[in-house]
Amino acid sequence: MIKQSQQKKAGLSGHGLSAETQRSIELGQVPLPNSVDEAINMMSQASGKHSAAPVIVIDEFERIKADDQRTLFADLIKQTGDQSMPFKLIFCGVASSLDELLDAHHSCYRYLVTVELERLPPAPRYEIINEACKAFGVTVEPSTLARIAAISDGFPHYIHLLTEKLLWEIFTDENTIKVSIPAHFLEAIKAAVLDIEAKLRTTYEKATKKYVEVDQYEAVLWALADHHQLSRRSADIFDGYLHLTRAYNIRSLPRDKFAQRINSLKKATHGSILKGSRTGWYEFREPVMRGYVRLQAEAHHVELGKDHPAEYRGYNRLQKADATQ
Repeated sequence: MIKQSQQKKAGLSGHGLSAETQRSIELGQVPLPNSVDEAINMMSQASGKHSAAPVIVIDEFERIKADDQRTLFADLIKQTGDQSMPFKLIFCGVASSLDELLDAHHSCYRYLVTVELERLPPAPRYEIINEACKAFGVTVEPSTLARIAAISDGFPHYIHLLTEKLLWEIFTDENTIKVSIPAHFLEAIKAAVLDIEAKLRTTYEKATKKYVEVDQYEAVLWALADHHQLSRRSADIFDGYLHLTRAYNIRSLPRDKFAQRINSLKKATHGSILKGSRTGWYEFREPVMRGYVRLQAEAHHVELGKDHPAEYRGYNRLQKADATQ
């Protein structure tokens, strides 16, 4: 909010008086709106000073959990459309549907256009990694390139994070590095897990860390994340869980205990890390959590599957015997 004032200062100049205009600009504290109408008026005033067709971006909208707050935003959208305000609103958030973000006022939906952003396919993932490393004059060896692309789960955030950590490992290496080595990747994974967003780490630890044995809950989450599909049947997850535990010598749970574990992961006592999309189907409550789970698996030296349907070859690749045949 900018306040402007003009003062006229009288002075002598030549044969007469001249007016020298002084302008002072005061940056004031932005007041909190007490109603939707006040918020509309504030945005209208600000947009008038900004440009002819301003765009207002509201990012990470999924972080607003309170229903009453989301209802206010739904009212804001409706009033913006009803009053033909001279600005555009862009809401960005992680959700499977618009209902999940707003959950109110279906009448406001007629003012919205939904743009769904799919996870990145393999080619753009490689491009992000290669272009970043090219700028530093280094090359990523093929296995590291493939692993970063796979465990990023198609989320640019994880590609950026892992590539950044990889470049730091190369930079701090006492040798002059032109091509990365697997050791750089392993250290980058450790650094990424430590540096990941606090909310994801807290949720993961609440779901798993109170239990000593990895099979109690971690392996269940890894099995769910070990497929390109976001929502999966319990029976399919259990099949993958058995193959994964056998391949990595982890004690597996019987089917009934597994069912108890995966159901518990939907509860608040375990961070509500999972949700049931329909009867017998499970997925991560926040899709970005899936990428973090894959990072955790990699940090435990557990290699999960390819993330693209065309590359997926099933769980046989985990069998150590198959690799020698």
